[in-house]
Amino acid sequence: MPLFCTRCGAPIASGSRFCEQCGVPIEASPLPQPGIPFIPLLELHEGAFNLRRTPAVMESTPGELRIFRLPEYFNGEIEALRSRLDDAWMAVSDQNGDWKAKITSWNWNKEPLITALARNRADLEAGGESLVILEGAGIRSIRIEHVESDTVWDIMTIDNSGRNVVIDITGPVAWHAFGLLSAVLGEKVSYEEEE
Repeated sequence: MPLFCTRCGAPIASGSRFCEQCGVPIEASPLPQPGIPFIPLLELHEGAFNLRRTPAVMESTPGELRIFRLPEYFNGEIEALRSRLDDAWMAVSDQNGDWKAKITSWNWNKEPLITALARNRADLEAGGESLVILEGAGIRSIRIEHVESDTVWDIMTIDNSGRNVVIDITGPVAWHAFGLLSAVLGEKVSYEEEE
């Protein structure tokens, strides 16, 4: 089973002592689905004028991004993770701490939302409508915009062969998303903070 960096999600070569992508000492562990880092708490803009927001989870591999639309039976896991992230975000903010370090150290692989997705992945794929696939070669750029606001929602815009896919992303997850996507797509990914 392949191993992946617990910090940035990059693949780890057998016998390596440090991640070649981010330099962190190796504490590699298998992901819930071998080789697939997940990014939770997304909301895909869909429908006429992109007005409908669909809860989603993204997985990233060098060849493609897959966006799983999450049915209602995931609502408990979604709200639980959102609540834990909000609490962590507020605790770090109250102490003037480094929220990027907090999010980088978060154990995403143990999250009930991610393990539930891993268990139900085949059902989501079989549903057809529950999966959006973006080919890696067609992705021109991904821009993650971190916006300071009370809602702590950021925006991820994926330029997929000239057609934009817009996703709201929970603020604390934006830095995690940047690390994972940069590991597989390199300089195509940018992270911009509001001045």
